Amino acid sequence: MNRKGSFWNHQAETMPRKDIEGLQDKLLRATMDRVWRGSPFYRSKFKEAGMDLRDIRGRDDLRSLPVTTKLELAAEQRRVPPFGEAPSADPSSFATVVGTTGTTGVPLFVPLTASDTCEYCTPDSETWLRTLHSIGCTGGSDVLQSAWNYGFWYFSASCLAFGRDRARPPHIITSIGRTAWQLDLMRRLRTTVFFATQSYVLYVGEKARELGIDPSEELSVHSVVGGGEPGLLAIEGFRERLQRAWGPRVDAFESAGASEMGYLGQECWAHQGLHVPEDYLLVEIIDPASGEPVGPGEHGEMCITHLRREGMPLIRYCIGDVTSYEDEVCDCGRTHMRLQGIVGRTDDMIKVKGLKFFPSQVESVVSCTEGCTGEFLIVVDKDQSEVLDTFTVRVEADCGPHDD
Repeated sequence: MNRKGSFWNHQAETMPRKDIEGLQDKLLRATMDRVWRGSPFYRSKFKEAGMDLRDIRGRDDLRSLPVTTKLELAAEQRRVPPFGEAPSADPSSFATVVGTTGTTGVPLFVPLTASDTCEYCTPDSETWLRTLHSIGCTGGSDVLQSAWNYGFWYFSASCLAFGRDRARPPHIITSIGRTAWQLDLMRRLRTTVFFATQSYVLYVGEKARELGIDPSEELSVHSVVGGGEPGLLAIEGFRERLQRAWGPRVDAFESAGASEMGYLGQECWAHQGLHVPEDYLLVEIIDPASGEPVGPGEHGEMCITHLRREGMPLIRYCIGDVTSYEDEVCDCGRTHMRLQGIVGRTDDMIKVKGLKFFPSQVESVVSCTEGCTGEFLIVVDKDQSEVLDTFTVRVEADCGPHDD
């Protein structure tokens, strides 16, 4: 099924490339002025690099600045609790705090002002409404159901209390788990759009089949949106498997975001990549080794600069996600850059005999191999001489139904 979407803000979403870049230059100058005046952390960082505020007049000057990392900011917050000297706004203006999961052992706190919070993927944010319209969800009879992990670290649910003024569909927050109950809610509340991690979206569809439910015929769901991990765009065969689970009347979309950054982008009905709101974010795709920008279609690490954030704008912040991009106009008419899915993370990358690859690339092969369940294990080792690296992929055989 392919429901053609519409535009929430046609002018902003279809502006010519030169106008996008001109607006980014203007917003970047304002952000850099705010950061230079309000953030001792960034002011010191730029001075150490020999940079002055007057040196940054636009996006072309940005590459001369050093990148910012999560470890660097976390160390700053340990030095000066709770937020370090990175924030640009006065603490009295902070409305809420979001944070990273701490999977690396170093959680990062990010304070948001009221304006930041309203734009942090709240029900009525500009970017959220653009996203809904792009997949054909314009209100009316639509009902949204989100099964993300709404704990503090992943996503501050306090954001959902902000911004209730503009027209939007009802949004049911269920959090992850209790899958049979999720399906019962979908049936009883007539959910039309379901959001979750990509693997959980797949699991819910396949669980419905196990329970004798045909989602395409017995539920009202017309769209499922998955994010948080590689899937629809990065793993070959994943979209087909998800489509089999949910049925032909349900369309599947990939989205991307980060706890500290907020919304990063989502597919539209044309399925040509994740549309980045370039009037809110300046996204660079760089070679993680050299720091140089890569071209369209080439893989690199996302390096992101906030253009409208007030509380703690992040400048050239490397989030660790590896992707590629295209900047030609999408078939839907949108002109902003499109990410071609999240392949993996820089810290997940495996290098053997000079070959660099990600687990998601192995998954693309395994998931399409007959006789496999899709589960696999990558073993990196040395050969008998203890000189050469080797790697072995062990897969789980699909032996069909069996008794416990």
